[in-house]
Amino acid sequence: MPEILLTVIMAVLVWLLIQVLRADYRDAPRRKGGRRKAVARKGGGRRSNRGQTRKRQSAQRGSHHRTKPKREKRDDNAPAVPPNAIVVDGSNVMHWGGDPDVNVLRRVIRGLEKQGKTPIVFFDANAGYMLDDRYYDEAQLAEIMSIKKAHVCVAHSGVVADEWILDFATTHRLRIVSNDRYRDWKPQFEMVGDHKRFLRGRWQQGSVMWDSKRR
Repeated sequence: MPEILLTVIMAVLVWLLIQVLRADYRDAPRRKGGRRKAVARKGGGRRSNRGQTRKRQSAQRGSHHRTKPKREKRDDNAPAVPPNAIVVDGSNVMHWGGDPDVNVLRRVIRGLEKQGKTPIVFFDANAGYMLDDRYYDEAQLAEIMSIKKAHVCVAHSGVVADEWILDFATTHRLRIVSNDRYRDWKPQFEMVGDHKRFLRGRWQQGSVMWDSKRR
C-alpha cells in the first residue's frame, strides 16, 4: 500500500512539472515580442530626441544669421511735430543761470516764440525735483511754462532723456536748444557733430544771450 501511494505522488509531481514546462514554453515568444516592442519604443524615443536636437541646433544656427535689432526709438510718446518746431533740452536750459530756475526756462521759451518757433521741451524724470522737490508731469510743467501740454515730454524713470532728444531731433530734422555737447552720443547720432543743428546761449543779468557761434 505505501508503495502504491508513493508511486501516485511521484506521478502527480511529474505531471505538474510537465505542465509548468509547457506553460513556460508557450509564454517565451510573448516575452520576446514584448522585449522587441520595448526596444522599438526606446529606439523611437531616441530618434525623436535626435530630431528635436537637430531642430534646436538648426534654430540656433539660424539665430546667428539674423540681423541685429535696430536702435530703439525713444519718441513713442512724443508729440506730433508742429510747424517751425524746435527742440528744447529743458533740463539743460533751466541751469543756464546756474541753479535750476524755471524763470530762465520761461524767458528762453518766450524768446523762441518771438522768433516764430514752436518749442517742444524735453525733461529728465527728475526735473520737478530740481525745481520744487517733487515730481512734475507734463501737465504741471506745461502750466508753469505757459505752453501746451502736448509740447512737453518728461522721460520715464530710467530712460536717458539725451538719447530721446537726439533721436527725436534726428528723425524730424529739428534744431536743439541746449548747451550740452552730447559727446557721448556722437557715435550714434551724426547731428552731434553739426554745429548748425544746435542753438546755444546763456543767462546774463536777467536776459537771455544767444550764442551767435552756436557752439
